[in-house]
Amino acid sequence: NPSHKAAQARKRRKTHNDLLRSQGRARYAKDPDRHRRIARESYHRHPEERRQRHRRWQENNILFLQKYWRAYYLAHSYLWKNYAKAHPDAIRLVAAKRRARKRQLPDTFTLNDNVFMLTYWQHACALCHNQEGFWHTLVADHWIPIASPDCPGTVVENMIPLCHGTNGCNNSKNDSEPITWLYRRFGSRKAKTILAKINTYFAVVRARALNNEAG
Repeated sequence: NPSHKAAQARKRRKTHNDLLRSQGRARYAKDPDRHRRIARESYHRHPEERRQRHRRWQENNILFLQKYWRAYYLAHSYLWKNYAKAHPDAIRLVAAKRRARKRQLPDTFTLNDNVFMLTYWQHACALCHNQEGFWHTLVADHWIPIASPDCPGTVVENMIPLCHGTNGCNNSKNDSEPITWLYRRFGSRKAKTILAKINTYFAVVRARALNNEAG
């Protein structure tokens, strides 16, 4: 009578759960490699049976899983918020690189490149020289926007620091064509000066990247 045998086995497991677990751990500790090998072979022989067993376990323990994942997400969201506050540049960089990958563009811009960029521009906006403070933050902006078909990606030769906030350059520029927007925002004379500085910076980072590759 297999159903009677199964019922007896379930009853025994419930009655002597701690004893059976300790015995199992002791057997596993004697030869863990053998037990791992047996488990792998069993999984490959009966993959669908394992999946069905896992689905049944999930259905029977749905309340436990909901409670577990709720606690998991709360803990990790708290850790993520603390990390984001402590490392805002890293969070912004991850977002910029992800946007490039979604469009299958290069994403070689690193945190070291970001530090060099901010140091070169003296931790100020490359266009209007606003510094990070109460009204503005500095963001690594794609000079040629990601939405443009001519965008080279999130690379050192396309990233400059712009102020973001009230009337910030990054807010105003958005996905505009950069040179047209620059002339419209600053006028012809000032725009030419700014553009020359940006081109000089791109030449510097290009030479720096070549030196790093050679090194």
